[in-house]
Amino acid sequence: MMNDTVNAKSTPLSESAVLNTISADNVPGLPKYDFMTAKEVGAYLGIGKSQAYEICKMINAKLAAEGFLTFRGKVPRQALMDQLPRQGGGNE
Repeated sequence: MMNDTVNAKSTPLSESAVLNTISADNVPGLPKYDFMTAKEVGAYLGIGKSQAYEICKMINAKLAAEGFLTFRGKVPRQALMDQLPRQGGGNE
């Protein structure tokens, strides 16, 4: 007689299922990253979609070179802000 547990196939989890299990909402102490899409980057900077995608690509290339995981068409909000000149002028 065959043992069903030995022959049972495991069903791989979908990407969304994996991401849902490790989200910042259900893991205490895990920081939640705030990403901006290229559309949001364009609206924030007052530029077109193509130029916004180029900016995302540039920031993601820099982050990838530093060993960070990147997502096409999205950038961490803080990474974008770090690339922009500071507002307010004045002596710093």
